[in-house]
Order: sequence, then C-alpha cells, then structure tokens
Amino acid sequence: MDFKSLLHKPATAAALSFLLPGLGQAAVGDRRRAAVIALPALSLAAVALAAYLFARKDATNALETGRWFLSLLIVDVLALVYHLWAILDAYFGAQTAVSRRGRAARVAPKAGIAMVLVLVVASLGIHGYIANVSVAGQNFFASVFNPNGAGFVQGTPNTTEPPLPSLQLPSPSGSSVLESFGYSLGNLPAFTGSSADWAADGKANILLVGVDQGPGGGRSSGLRTDSMILLQVDIATGRAAMFGIPRNIINIPLPPSIPDYNKCHCYPNLVDYLWTEAADWHPQYYTAAYGTNRFLRGMYAVEGAVSELAGVKVDGSVVIDLPGFIAVVDALGGIDITVPTELYDTKYPILEHPGTMTIDIKAGFQHMDGTVALEYARSRESTDDYDRMKRQQLVLKAIRNQVHPCALLPKIPDLLTALGGALWTDLPQNDAGKFAALAEKVGSTNTASFTLAPATTGAQYDVLDGPSLAKIRSIVAHGLDNVPAGIPGGGGGGGLSC
Repeated sequence: MDFKSLLHKPATAAALSFLLPGLGQAAVGDRRRAAVIALPALSLAAVALAAYLFARKDATNALETGRWFLSLLIVDVLALVYHLWAILDAYFGAQTAVSRRGRAARVAPKAGIAMVLVLVVASLGIHGYIANVSVAGQNFFASVFNPNGAGFVQGTPNTTEPPLPSLQLPSPSGSSVLESFGYSLGNLPAFTGSSADWAADGKANILLVGVDQGPGGGRSSGLRTDSMILLQVDIATGRAAMFGIPRNIINIPLPPSIPDYNKCHCYPNLVDYLWTEAADWHPQYYTAAYGTNRFLRGMYAVEGAVSELAGVKVDGSVVIDLPGFIAVVDALGGIDITVPTELYDTKYPILEHPGTMTIDIKAGFQHMDGTVALEYARSRESTDDYDRMKRQQLVLKAIRNQVHPCALLPKIPDLLTALGGALWTDLPQNDAGKFAALAEKVGSTNTASFTLAPATTGAQYDVLDGPSLAKIRSIVAHGLDNVPAGIPGGGGGGGLSC
C-alpha cells in the first residue's frame, strides 16, 4: 500500500481533519473544500498567535471576569459542532472520492465507522473538558469575587462572648491595663473596605487569612482567623515580605472610623475573636463604617485593625478555609519541604470532627500531600503559635516554588470546583490579571519572612503597648530593605505561565 492510497482512505481523512479541520479534505484532493473548512480554524489560530505575541497582557486581563468563561463556553460549543462536521465531511468525502475512482475501500466499513466513532468520542472529550473548565470558572469567579461574600461558609451567628483575658501586667499610671495602652494611630488612609487604589503607594499589601470552622470551641458559630500573614509586595520589583501576625495578640488597635467603645481604642481580647466581635457580638460599633453584611463587616474589621497594627493600608484579603487549602496542595501534586525540626503532636484536632489525633512529621526532606501540609502548618500543641507562623510561611514558599501551571491544566476543573466556596477575596476583580503578573515576580529568592511575636516586638506576652506597636510598624516599614529584586518566576517557582 503506497502513501497516497493511505491518504485517500476515509478513516485516514477523518483522522487528519480531527487534527486540523480541512486537512482530510485536502488529502483526498478537494482543495477548495479544504480551504473553506480550514478557514475558521486557521483564523482562530492566527488570532490566538497574535494575542500571544502582541497582546498577551490584554489576553491575561480578559480572565478578570467570569463572563470570559461564558464566552469560552459558547465558542467551545460552536467549535464542537464545527469539529464534528469537519471529521464527518472528510470521512464521507473520502468515501465519495474512492467510489469515483472505482476503487474498493481497503478498510472494511465497520472498521472505518469504528474509527469515526473513536474520533467523535475524542472530540466530545476534548470539548467537554473545555466546557467543564468554562462552567467551573464561572462558578469560581462568582464565588471568589462575590462582593458580598455570599457562598463563602460563614457559620451561624454567635451570641456568646468570651470573657476578657486576665492581664497581670504593670501599668505605668497605676490605672487599669486597658487605660494604660493609648495608641497614636498616625495619619493612615481611612480604611473603607475598598481596594480600588491598591497600587497608589507602589506596594500591594494583602492579608492572607486561613479560617478555621467546624466543631469545637467557637469555630462552629462563625469564622475564626486561625492564621494571618500580611504579604507586602513592591509592585515595581516583585520584592516581598511576609509578616506573621499572632492569633493571640491582645489590644490590637482599631481604626479611627470605629467608635471608641474601649478606653484604649483597641480590641481588648484575642485578635482571633475580632471577626466575630464585629460580625455578631458588637455589630453596632462597626456597622456605620463597614455596613450590614455580617461577613464583610467582620472581614473589614480585621483588615482595618491589621492596617493600624502594621502602619500600612491593607489593600485586601485572600481568605481560604481548611478544605480549600488541602485542595490547592493536592492539585499541585503535593509540596516538597525540608522540615527543620520534628513535629510531634498528640492533640491535633481532626478536621470537621470533634476529637484529636496524633501526628508525627519527621525532620528532613518531606513530600506532603494537602492533608499532611495542613497538619504541619496548623499544629500548635507541641510547639507554640510563633513556631507555627514560621511553618506556615515555609509552606507558602513551598507552594509558590511548585506552581507549574502546565502540570495543573488537567486538574483545573476539579481545582476550580473545590475552591468555589472555599476561597474569597475582596481584591478588585478588574485587576485579576495584574495580580497574576505581580505574583509571577514573587518567589522564594526575593521574599523575606518575619513573625511579629513578643521576642521580636518586645511586647509582654501578646499584649500590645505603645513601644511594641511602634516596633511592629518599624519592622513592616523596613521589611523590604534587604530583599533582593529576584527574577521573574521567583528563582525556582517556574513562573505562572507555561
């Protein structure tokens, strides 16, 4: 059998048009029809190539709205019909050409039909995958960028306020502890919950929040900010710093927009409770500044307090719950971490169930799936909150180093589905492309790590006073001073594009 005869086979023509519409028609000699059928595919390819070469940034920015995914779904359905038409037209066109030449097809009709069915199923699979990505993407954007936080698990209102901690600390004036901690709040921009001007100062200040929900303690009655890291990125160079904020900070200063319902103008309990304080316990003090939406009121109170703590305007938050964290790590195929010290915890809380379990993560190189990575980042019984903050930052760096988008492509639908409702941000959706480009500059080689713990700030335990607050603001103000610019992709992260 010569090569020309092989090209004229109907099954071969169908397979060629599966690869590129019109190619099968050309193989059997119908060049005019081939040109007509190939024109849409070639035009789309030309547009895609031109967008990649000359408008890559605009193409990236097109992802900033869920409507892009709706357009992709419509195009995908049309492309499926077009693709199937090209395959079937090539098959039957080749059969007609063979009949005209008076030759018997060397492939039995059943075998040829079987081949066509395989190609049709393959086309349905490819376009079905794209459709799945489109639907998952629409749902993801609708949930993650929902302006009211709707869809994010919020829990039920909690009306039981815990007692204030018993503080036995010296007071310079001899008055109560709360009266002695007066803060000079400075001239920070008023925190309003709007992130539209996030790039105005040349830095992006993003609060990364891991929330704990489920049975046990106050978790079943609201959001508990189990971990908070302030990420500061220099927009021009990609230099970054992470500042771990202890969950047990007491007397975190409140924004000027909040009424002075405590003499220190601070929250006199653990910052871990501040979301519920604003959302449920004392909403009357926060509603005028942050509105009536319970979820947003709590989040904006936390953002505003961290702004005052750090001396910078928090531009927005990225909030993820524990199942969402596991989904991210598993989608990456796990993460590699060199564990500096063995972590042994006999009281690790079981996720979404009451009770505890024992975990033992040995020192040295470890490949962790999402569950183990969460255990490593979340455990605190065997060490303390300050060690935990260091481990959390180590995990974040490992995640960044192992972001390989090409390898993630097959998992995108599952990842988008898992994160819908488990991830939320109030960063502006219109700037999603800009944040993606900024993230590409940040990696392990150009990111510094700090923990705002008493050993660093000079605070007595976790109770803030004027000097320790000034120390924290100084640390944040100079956090980028000795950080190298690094390279795009973070020097090991591989970038955020294929």
